[in-house]
Amino acid sequence: MLLIQNGLLYTMESENPIAADLLIQDGKIEKIAGHIDETEQMHVIDASGKRVYPGFIDAHSHIGISEEKTGVKGDDCNEGK
Repeated sequence: MLLIQNGLLYTMESENPIAADLLIQDGKIEKIAGHIDETEQMHVIDASGKRVYPGFIDAHSHIGISEEKTGVKGDDCNEGK
């Protein structure tokens, strides 16, 4: 289990972020709450001062889609190096 504590969470349920803890089990969000007590079975990450986007994968990328264009191999369009 993974517990991310003290983060500023952006969820699909609210327009504004919430200060909360996030518990992930078997790769899925198990619980979001104002405080979740940690146990010995949990790997804990302190996200104080950080923004957390549960379920967010990638906003925008070109990774792997532009290999056929002119340029060096692995140059995926406008991705940073």
